[in-house]
Amino acid sequence: MSMYGIDGNRSRCSHFWDDFLSCVHRVGRNDHWVPCKNYREDYFECLHHKKLVFAPSAPTRLSLLQVTKYTRIGKIQKQKEKLIREGKWPPKVETQAEL
Repeated sequence: MSMYGIDGNRSRCSHFWDDFLSCVHRVGRNDHWVPCKNYREDYFECLHHKKLVFAPSAPTRLSLLQVTKYTRIGKIQKQKEKLIREGKWPPKVETQAEL
């Protein structure tokens, strides 16, 4: 599969494809459907932007704030905010003196 964009550089979705392909190689070609599902969804979302319009019957596109509320990025952001509230984010860096 060619991963070059129109300007000769890598295409916009090539890093998602690389993640999906490395998962398939790690898990196995025949058994990748469940373990690599998120990587596959990310790749197809990058290609087709199907999740950007969450409500297909809505006459206009949702705002970016509403979109991130329902996407995987939104879930990651909510988890990060939860960790910040609990004082677990950012992770503490251990120095050699502490070890």
